[in-house]
Amino acid sequence: MGSYNIKSIKRKAVKSSGFSRAAQNKVTGNLAKAKKRMISEFDNHAITREIASGANGSNISKTLNGYGNLFSFIGFSNGSDPLNKVRNLLISIPRIKSRKSRSGRVDFIISMPKIEDFRMVASMPWESGRSWVEGVETGISGFSYYMANLFGQKSRSGTAVQSENKIRTGSHRPMPYITPIIQKFIYGLARIK
Repeated sequence: MGSYNIKSIKRKAVKSSGFSRAAQNKVTGNLAKAKKRMISEFDNHAITREIASGANGSNISKTLNGYGNLFSFIGFSNGSDPLNKVRNLLISIPRIKSRKSRSGRVDFIISMPKIEDFRMVASMPWESGRSWVEGVETGISGFSYYMANLFGQKSRSGTAVQSENKIRTGSHRPMPYITPIIQKFIYGLARIK
């Protein structure tokens, strides 16, 4: 008789609006903390810091073997902020929905972007259909023709151009960037109790 009453009480408690509200508040609070950590990790990543330094920055990510920098190599316009839309996408997600089952169980569904979602906000300045976020992670062609530190040259970035002739061997070295940041965020949420 005692266990039946406990089960009955538990079922009623789980179905109550107070329980749903408390669960929603707990998840929302944990989500806010995890999102803050994700944005901090994005802002402190070597790729983000290098691009934020603009056309005159150095290759702190070592993705170009220390030569030039990603801002001018990718071909961003001088004075532009290619990181703003990426940061805003990360801030705007994840979205959370709750769903209550008949048994009273509350499930929270969190939607996260995929790397492909960044194509809309981080398109390559010179190549449609691909994002620079993907390029950083998988490789960007043209390093053999990239000439940096050419101040005063007429170029998009103001400091680099693509030569018509190959001037070096080697290539852009891909580096994990947004994908592991999102994976770490998801893993952190999955571990929250």
